[in-house]
Amino acid sequence: LVVCEKFVLKRHTFRGHWERPNDNRFRILMVIEGELRAAHDPLDTVCTPGTTLLFPAAMPKIELLAAGTATVLECYLP
Repeated sequence: LVVCEKFVLKRHTFRGHWERPNDNRFRILMVIEGELRAAHDPLDTVCTPGTTLLFPAAMPKIELLAAGTATVLECYLP
């Protein structure tokens, strides 16, 4: 959606499992459609539209599990 010198903003629509490997950048994910859970979340939190998730750069990878189809906005530094 947006790529500039300050940030990158992408839209991802997926069904089931979505994974992003670690590239030593923090990620902000905003749920805009559907329901999902972050894999390995000890609280097993259901994320619905309006939920914002912050993943630190030190995480080995980001894994999301959608109940059906989900759409997220991903924001990170270029």
